[in-house]
Amino acid sequence: MPGVSRMGHSRIMHCLAVVVLMSISCSRPPAISSIDRREVVQDALSRALIAKQVPDYNLLRDPTHVVVSTHLLDAADIPSLPGVVLEPLTDEAIRHRANETGDFLHLRFSRLEVLDSEHVVVHLATAWARCDTSRVPYLSGGGMMLKYFKRAGEWVGEVVGTWIS
Repeated sequence: MPGVSRMGHSRIMHCLAVVVLMSISCSRPPAISSIDRREVVQDALSRALIAKQVPDYNLLRDPTHVVVSTHLLDAADIPSLPGVVLEPLTDEAIRHRANETGDFLHLRFSRLEVLDSEHVVVHLATAWARCDTSRVPYLSGGGMMLKYFKRAGEWVGEVVGTWIS
């Protein structure tokens, strides 16, 4: 740079590097611990299956054995619920299962957005797994939107909306 000493150039480059690093660290999505994520997931699944709040609950083939997509989750995030076996499967495994056993309704987290360390938004949907030869045009399925916030170290959530298709 004309008119800037080597020392001045070095300082400018250092300041630019700090600004770039700060913008990168500020643009990262917020995170919650894996324990907190599991608590939120457990509550959402409990509301869906134990309290039967998810739309089209009655269309589940067997509400005591429910497939849950690992689309936005790790299998370790899927909790155990009293009286319900939750089977975490990848989307590919779900499609394979549908090809083996026929079409079935499963649960899928379509959104798990951490707004900050104390606020999370969850969309949990009932979705059809269709076998490759299925010709059924399903007009069912739906979901629920839940908002969670941390109060006194505990996650508190509420269903703020539901939808059906």
